[in-house]
Amino acid sequence: MLAIKLKLAGKKHQRMFRVVVAEKKSKLQGRYVDDLGFWNPHSNKFSLNEEKTNKWLKEGVRPTDTAHNLLVKAGILKGHKIAVHKKSKKAPEKISEKAPEKETSTKVLNESVKEEVVSKTVIEEAPSEIKENQE
Repeated sequence: MLAIKLKLAGKKHQRMFRVVVAEKKSKLQGRYVDDLGFWNPHSNKFSLNEEKTNKWLKEGVRPTDTAHNLLVKAGILKGHKIAVHKKSKKAPEKISEKAPEKETSTKVLNESVKEEVVSKTVIEEAPSEIKENQE
């Protein structure tokens, strides 16, 4: 399966990337089918051949997440960017541990509210019963 992806180029500490159409699982320095442009992350400059890119997108080639964000920035694709940053592995554990505490506190609050509602209705009903007994 083909993909629009970034191919590493440049020297150490001066990296730049070629935007290419290549096999999805190909190596970073592997062969590519077509060259679409370049991106320099240090100066944040990029150049893409819009005609070639649109041709490959129409043929069903899907971009990687970073390439998708670059195409959105260039205006070739419309839509939202995709979050590429790493997700913490520890965060889901903390959330799962804290979630039951929140549920119990919510339950306690709901129970106290129900008790208040019940006590108010009892107080409101009590005078009418007293009135009936007095008559």
